[in-house]
Amino acid sequence: MNKPKLKFNLGKITITLFAKLSLERSGQKAEQFLNLHKKGNYGEISAEEKQCNNEIIENKANKKVLSAYTTEFNEIIWVVTDLLENTTTVLLPREYDFIFDKYVEKPISNSDKNSNDYI
Repeated sequence: MNKPKLKFNLGKITITLFAKLSLERSGQKAEQFLNLHKKGNYGEISAEEKQCNNEIIENKANKKVLSAYTTEFNEIIWVVTDLLENTTTVLLPREYDFIFDKYVEKPISNSDKNSNDYI
C-alpha cells in the first residue's frame, strides 16, 4: 500500500489551550485532524473554500490554508497553515482573530519539534 502524498508541509505546529481542552473533552487527538488537513481533506468547509485552498497550495501562494472539523463533543476545531510563516495552528474559531491578529505573530515557545506549543 502506497502512502498518500502530503499536499503541503505543516511546519511548526501549535495548538491553543482551548483547542487542547476541546480535544480532551472529545477524547480525540490533534494528530487526527492534522493528518486530514495535510492530505487535503479540509473537512467541513464549502466547495469554494476547498478550491481556494487547493489553488493556494498549487500556486505556492503566501496565504493560509484552512480546515474545519467537528469533534465527537460537537465542537468545531480549525486547523490553519500559514504557508508564509511555515506554521500550523489548531484552534477554536473564536480564537482566530486573536491568534492571527498583529498582537500575536509567533508561537510563544521555541521548544523542540516533537512537542506541542500552547498559546
